[in-house]
Amino acid sequence: MLRRKQTRTIVLSRIHDLVTSYDFIPSSVALIINSCTAILPPAEFPDLLQSRNLDGHAAMYWAMIHNRREALSVLCGFISQFSSVYSPDLRSACEVTNDHALFNGRPIHEVSVALSSV
Repeated sequence: MLRRKQTRTIVLSRIHDLVTSYDFIPSSVALIINSCTAILPPAEFPDLLQSRNLDGHAAMYWAMIHNRREALSVLCGFISQFSSVYSPDLRSACEVTNDHALFNGRPIHEVSVALSSV
């Protein structure tokens, strides 16, 4: 149990740095995310991404707030079914960033596809 908690802490720390640090390097996104998914059970990673465990918000909220499109695109790619619990966090990020396309109900999977083509 302790090892699982330590693993989650490590993954959350890496994701937090990815979506909030000032020295963001877009080309490192896939490498960092792949290292995170390699140490967690596959079903756990999508749940972790949608949980409000980074300063009261989900990882994708911070990726949107800090305009980390590369990170947002990669993170969204790991989620096949978005949780209704995550929706208010998404709406909040849309309001803060004035992203009206997302706020007006554009499905997040469409956003992921659009971001991957940027």
